[in-house]
Amino acid sequence: MKVLIAMDTSACSKVALDLLLSDRSWPEGTKFRLISCLEPIVRKYPSSMYYPAEMFDAQEALRAMLEEMMSNSLNELRKHFPDCEVEGTVVEGLAVDTILLEAKGWNPDLIVLGSHGRKGFEHFVLGSVAEKVIKEADCAVTVLRSPLHQNASGIAVAS
Repeated sequence: MKVLIAMDTSACSKVALDLLLSDRSWPEGTKFRLISCLEPIVRKYPSSMYYPAEMFDAQEALRAMLEEMMSNSLNELRKHFPDCEVEGTVVEGLAVDTILLEAKGWNPDLIVLGSHGRKGFEHFVLGSVAEKVIKEADCAVTVLRSPLHQNASGIAVAS
Protein backbone atom coordinates (compact mmCIF):
# COMPACT_ATOMS: atom_id res chain seq x y z
CA MET A 1 0.00 0.00 0.00
CA LYS A 2 1.36 3.43 -0.94
CA VAL A 3 -0.03 6.50 0.86
CA LEU A 4 0.76 10.05 -0.24
CA ILE A 5 0.12 12.64 2.47
CA ALA A 6 0.02 16.31 1.46
CA MET A 7 0.71 18.58 4.42
CA ASP A 8 0.99 22.23 5.28
CA THR A 9 1.21 23.97 8.64
CA SER A 10 -2.57 24.17 9.14
CA ALA A 11 -4.77 22.40 11.67
CA CYS A 12 -6.26 20.46 8.74
CA SER A 13 -2.92 18.77 8.06
CA LYS A 14 -2.48 17.98 11.73
CA VAL A 15 -5.90 16.25 11.70
CA ALA A 16 -4.82 14.18 8.69
CA LEU A 17 -1.54 13.14 10.32
CA ASP A 18 -3.27 12.34 13.63
CA LEU A 19 -5.72 10.08 11.80
CA LEU A 20 -2.86 8.17 10.19
CA LEU A 21 -1.10 7.83 13.54
CA SER A 22 -4.25 6.59 15.29
CA ASP A 23 -4.88 3.87 12.69
CA ARG A 24 -2.74 0.86 13.56
CA SER A 25 -4.17 -1.29 10.77
CA TRP A 26 -1.86 -0.22 7.96
CA PRO A 27 -0.58 -3.34 6.18
CA GLU A 28 3.01 -4.34 6.79
CA GLY A 29 5.23 -2.79 4.17
CA THR A 30 3.01 0.27 3.70
CA LYS A 31 4.95 3.14 2.17
CA PHE A 32 4.17 6.65 3.36
CA ARG A 33 5.35 9.68 1.40
CA LEU A 34 4.76 13.13 2.87
CA ILE A 35 4.98 16.22 0.73
CA SER A 36 4.61 19.84 1.59
CA CYS A 37 4.33 22.52 -1.06
CA LEU A 38 6.25 25.75 -0.76
CA GLU A 39 4.04 27.99 -2.83
CA PRO A 40 5.94 30.96 -4.21
CA ILE A 41 5.45 34.27 -2.46
CA VAL A 42 7.89 35.77 -4.90
CA ARG A 43 7.59 34.97 -8.58
CA LYS A 44 10.88 34.58 -10.38
CA TYR A 45 11.67 37.45 -12.71
CA PRO A 46 14.92 38.32 -14.46
CA SER A 47 15.46 41.07 -11.92
CA SER A 48 14.78 40.95 -8.20
CA MET A 49 14.23 44.72 -8.06
CA TYR A 50 10.46 44.13 -8.22
CA TYR A 51 10.30 42.83 -4.65
CA PRO A 52 11.58 44.12 -1.36
CA ALA A 53 14.14 41.95 0.43
CA GLU A 54 11.59 41.20 3.16
CA MET A 55 9.54 39.11 0.70
CA PHE A 56 12.54 36.90 0.00
CA ASP A 57 13.12 36.63 3.77
CA ALA A 58 9.47 35.65 4.27
CA GLN A 59 9.81 32.94 1.60
CA GLU A 60 12.86 31.49 3.35
CA ALA A 61 11.14 31.67 6.75
CA LEU A 62 8.20 29.75 5.30
CA ARG A 63 10.59 27.15 3.86
CA ALA A 64 12.24 26.70 7.27
CA MET A 65 8.84 26.31 8.96
CA LEU A 66 7.73 23.69 6.40
CA GLU A 67 11.00 21.78 6.70
CA GLU A 68 10.70 21.69 10.49
CA MET A 69 7.08 20.53 10.26
CA MET A 70 8.13 17.87 7.74
CA SER A 71 10.95 16.61 9.95
CA ASN A 72 8.65 16.36 12.99
CA SER A 73 5.93 14.59 11.00
CA LEU A 74 8.38 12.09 9.51
CA ASN A 75 9.76 11.32 12.98
CA GLU A 76 6.24 10.73 14.33
CA LEU A 77 5.33 8.37 11.49
CA ARG A 78 8.61 6.44 11.80
CA LYS A 79 8.08 6.06 15.54
CA HIS A 80 4.52 4.76 15.14
CA PHE A 81 5.20 2.56 12.10
CA PRO A 82 8.76 1.22 12.40
CA ASP A 83 8.04 -1.54 9.85
CA CYS A 84 6.85 0.90 7.18
CA GLU A 85 8.85 2.95 4.72
CA VAL A 86 8.50 6.67 5.48
CA GLU A 87 9.90 9.50 3.38
CA GLY A 88 9.05 13.11 2.71
CA THR A 89 10.14 16.38 1.25
CA VAL A 90 9.27 20.03 0.79
CA VAL A 91 8.64 20.79 -2.88
CA GLU A 92 8.41 24.20 -4.53
CA GLY A 93 5.30 24.83 -6.57
CA LEU A 94 1.57 25.39 -6.48
CA ALA A 95 -0.05 22.91 -4.12
CA VAL A 96 -2.57 21.27 -6.45
CA ASP A 97 -0.10 20.93 -9.32
CA THR A 98 2.61 19.57 -7.04
CA ILE A 99 0.34 17.02 -5.37
CA LEU A 100 -1.02 15.74 -8.68
CA LEU A 101 2.44 15.60 -10.27
CA GLU A 102 3.80 13.69 -7.27
CA ALA A 103 0.85 11.29 -7.43
CA LYS A 104 1.34 10.73 -11.15
CA GLY A 105 5.04 9.91 -10.65
CA TRP A 106 4.77 7.83 -7.45
CA ASN A 107 1.44 6.14 -8.21
CA PRO A 108 -0.05 5.93 -4.68
CA ASP A 109 -3.07 3.85 -3.70
CA LEU A 110 -4.35 6.68 -1.51
CA ILE A 111 -3.85 10.44 -1.17
CA VAL A 112 -4.59 11.99 2.22
CA LEU A 113 -4.91 15.74 2.71
CA GLY A 114 -6.66 18.25 4.88
CA SER A 115 -9.22 20.83 3.85
CA HIS A 116 -9.97 24.22 5.36
CA GLY A 117 -13.65 23.75 4.57
CA ARG A 118 -14.08 27.13 2.94
CA LYS A 119 -17.49 27.86 1.47
CA GLY A 120 -19.18 30.47 -0.68
CA PHE A 121 -17.22 33.48 -1.86
CA GLU A 122 -14.09 32.50 0.10
CA HIS A 123 -14.08 29.11 -1.68
CA PHE A 124 -14.66 30.81 -5.05
CA VAL A 125 -11.78 33.27 -4.55
CA LEU A 126 -9.28 30.93 -2.93
CA GLY A 127 -10.23 27.73 -4.76
CA SER A 128 -9.96 24.30 -3.26
CA VAL A 129 -6.85 22.19 -3.54
CA ALA A 130 -8.73 19.21 -2.10
CA GLU A 131 -11.55 19.54 -4.63
CA LYS A 132 -9.14 19.68 -7.56
CA VAL A 133 -7.14 16.70 -6.28
CA ILE A 134 -10.34 14.66 -5.86
CA LYS A 135 -11.40 15.47 -9.43
CA GLU A 136 -8.05 14.78 -11.07
CA ALA A 137 -6.32 12.05 -9.03
CA ASP A 138 -6.16 8.52 -10.42
CA CYS A 139 -6.49 6.94 -6.96
CA ALA A 140 -8.61 7.15 -3.82
CA VAL A 141 -8.47 10.46 -1.96
CA THR A 142 -9.28 11.01 1.71
CA VAL A 143 -9.96 14.61 2.73
CA LEU A 144 -10.14 15.61 6.38
CA ARG A 145 -11.35 18.90 7.80
CA SER A 146 -10.05 20.56 10.93
CA PRO A 147 -12.32 20.26 13.99
CA LEU A 148 -13.56 23.82 13.45
CA HIS A 149 -15.02 22.92 10.06
CA GLN A 150 -15.85 19.24 10.14
CA ASN A 151 -19.31 17.84 9.62
CA ALA A 152 -20.81 15.00 11.67
CA SER A 153 -18.37 12.39 10.34
CA GLY A 154 -15.41 14.76 9.94
CA ILE A 155 -14.26 12.84 6.89
CA ALA A 156 -15.03 13.14 3.19
CA VAL A 157 -13.83 10.31 0.96
CA ALA A 158 -13.84 10.16 -2.81
CA SER A 159 -12.40 7.65 -5.25
